[in-house]
Amino acid sequence: MKHFVAALLAFLSVLAAGLASQPAQAANLTCPSQTADSVTSVAQIPVVYVHGWTANGASAERDTLPALGDRLGPGYRTFAFDYVWANTTWGAEEKISGCLARFVEHLSDASLAGGGAGQVAIVAHSMGGIVSRAATGYLAKEGRSDSLAGIVTLGTPHQGTPFSGGLATIYEYVARMTPKFNGSIIPTWDKVATPPNDSPASRCLAFPHPDGCAMVPYVQPGQKIGVIAGQTKVTMTLFNLNLFNSAAVIDIGDSIVPTSSALGYPGSLVGASSPKGAFLGEKRVVCERTSSLINATALKLGIFDLGRDDAYLDEMNKGRAGIAMSSWAASLSFIGAPCNHGALPTSKDALGYAVDFINSMAVGRFGLDKAYQNKTPDIHFQGASGRVPYTFNYRSDWNVTTSTSGYQVEVKNKQGQQLAELSFPLDWSPVAPMIGPTYTEATAATGKVNIQPSNKNCAGCSLQLQSFIVDSREAATVPGLQGYPLQWEKPIAAVTRLATDANPPSTINMRLLPGIHEIGIPGGKTVAVQLASIRYFDTKEQAQAWLQSADHAAVSRLFMSLRFQ
Repeated sequence: MKHFVAALLAFLSVLAAGLASQPAQAANLTCPSQTADSVTSVAQIPVVYVHGWTANGASAERDTLPALGDRLGPGYRTFAFDYVWANTTWGAEEKISGCLARFVEHLSDASLAGGGAGQVAIVAHSMGGIVSRAATGYLAKEGRSDSLAGIVTLGTPHQGTPFSGGLATIYEYVARMTPKFNGSIIPTWDKVATPPNDSPASRCLAFPHPDGCAMVPYVQPGQKIGVIAGQTKVTMTLFNLNLFNSAAVIDIGDSIVPTSSALGYPGSLVGASSPKGAFLGEKRVVCERTSSLINATALKLGIFDLGRDDAYLDEMNKGRAGIAMSSWAASLSFIGAPCNHGALPTSKDALGYAVDFINSMAVGRFGLDKAYQNKTPDIHFQGASGRVPYTFNYRSDWNVTTSTSGYQVEVKNKQGQQLAELSFPLDWSPVAPMIGPTYTEATAATGKVNIQPSNKNCAGCSLQLQSFIVDSREAATVPGLQGYPLQWEKPIAAVTRLATDANPPSTINMRLLPGIHEIGIPGGKTVAVQLASIRYFDTKEQAQAWLQSADHAAVSRLFMSLRFQ
């Protein structure tokens, strides 16, 4: 009996997990305390788990964070965002999503204080994904979009759920119509907080979202999102025999959120042409069941009459959940499976996919070089050009030298080969340009640096990493400027630099390969800087190998860690 009670209680918490809401909070936002509020410095990359409706931070810290942390490894540190004070509120409302944005900003600042890149990643279950998407809008308003690298959602109803507008009714049906089992009645249904059917908490789960529901935005440019769904494939059978034919298999999602909704981030913002941020793709945690097994379980639970196959199919076709879909969900919860809605936060497969998505986000300086992580530690370099202090991270087996009062910085490997050069300020003397084509090579080193250029062409932009190859043998001297031979050590150059655009140019001025930027610094001043790594090779194949190497990833990490104080 106690197993049955536990299963039905689990089902009701599953049914609610991440689904519901209330009207928005006043403009003056008051956020309750979080367990991580006292954290002021984080050496690892912060990853925040955002729970669903009726869950809480304590259960997340007990169940999800240890499993997620084990799979992420030592370069990451997990935190839980707890909104138990308002977990029956529509996740896009400011009282939750605005507080999550503040929490992300807090951990971003802690990351910077710990020598990191100040970027945070989020893993969110069910309604937590709605909360997280809405938080990106608040971060954008405060100019802190770069604090969030991306989001991974688990079973989030991006395009709604059939249970919208009927949660209270379904709870009532299950409470009243689940009869005796071995002479006992399931207790404590009245202790489950269920919002009224006509409240925004239940209504906003419809798709498109009804009028009065706070909008759920796409993630911002530069941010990434990956989606994971639980998918249960049910073969329609009678006494374990196919009821119709071998093709009679229906997809019931994770029993609460349809597969199409959990994977439906693209197209989830009605009226928007396309998502702004990068969509990393989708993953599915798949289970296979038969209707015979589900019905046998329903019979064991005493709710067989409520979940007939024909009634379930009728409700599914109408897109409106009733007692039949509720009965099947209860039975599946009793059977147990990693694809079930409530099981996703601890599912080995789901968390493995989440980690894969996070690794592909290139979060901070660890994300730039997962393959090299933990083999050679970084050293924090502190210098000053004139009166402007700056810092960056580099490998412990490299050598950093400065000259001209810190204006020129060279980074060399242990063989004495120059890997990177940082110069500030620069000599603006003109030189004769020689134009050559570039060849873009895909690398694992991507991301942004929170340094704001002050030049007129890119006010407010942040510098991004470029990597490309130049073949000097294909260069053309600009007409009228002959007589300036190009003197390179070898014909091929592999260039990595910070620029105002992540996409390398189609041609490059080969006498000014590094690129020049005016960087805004505290106090309203600017400094002209040259930030580049140029390595010369005999062949393009050698250059390509360099751009894929661990050393190159560490050079990229150096640039991405650059900060002006």
